[in-house]
Amino acid sequence: MSDPTSFPAPADGRPAGEPWYLPTGEERAVFEAAWAARLPVLLRGPTGCGKTRFVEHMAWRLHRARGRTHEALGVLPIEKTGELLDAHPDFMLVVSYNPGHAAVGKALKASTRQRFVSLDFGYPSAALEAEIVAHETGVDGPFAERLAAIGARLRGSTRMGAAIRHAAAKLRREPASRRLLVVLSDGYPQDSDYGPDRLDIEYGIRDTARALADAERDGVATFCVTVDPAGHDYLGRMCPPRRYRVIDDLPALPEVLAEVYASLTGRG
Repeated sequence: MSDPTSFPAPADGRPAGEPWYLPTGEERAVFEAAWAARLPVLLRGPTGCGKTRFVEHMAWRLHRARGRTHEALGVLPIEKTGELLDAHPDFMLVVSYNPGHAAVGKALKASTRQRFVSLDFGYPSAALEAEIVAHETGVDGPFAERLAAIGARLRGSTRMGAAIRHAAAKLRREPASRRLLVVLSDGYPQDSDYGPDRLDIEYGIRDTARALADAERDGVATFCVTVDPAGHDYLGRMCPPRRYRVIDDLPALPEVLAEVYASLTGRG
């Protein structure tokens, strides 16, 4: 659980700067209805489908600050400090849930789901995604369409084993006394044809573990960093001892990478 956070707000209390969001359905109307009824909302969808941006956008629309916490009968338990805080009358609970993590023991119970207004998120159509890419990057329409098409082909694929083997092979040819390979990811290793069963992540975990072990055997020191909160569930099985890190604060990544480099080079 993380402490509540908020947007920088000007004098009128409205979060500064409207976060741009392109609706794909009636999600804004459903969210506003849930807010009016003071009902918690569950956003379900894969990584990168726009859940976080949607919450930021709705927080701006509703003049509310975005926060992540838990709710229990109007009381907020702060686990790290053992405190119980009375919820503000305008408090709204929004939970973001990636169903793909269910394969590593993160499935929500039916009794939990029924307490929420659920909004299912998926990836937008090709036309909408091209519009989003054009807005976010500033590239022209045809190029945005090409990028969106590439993204659609690669989406949901985290074939770590092949990438690690390729990078390790290139590093082995380098005339250096120390070779380091840092792997950054946002999810467990999986692909549409990564093993016989698309829903079974065991093949991807074992293949990645073997690729990391082979790299270490050949003199390439490895370290894995992920922003996936469920990372502890599988990185401990894939990586050498004390050779992985799970972070929940993406802006801290540069500092984390500096610490990783120092630990691998003995300069820490």
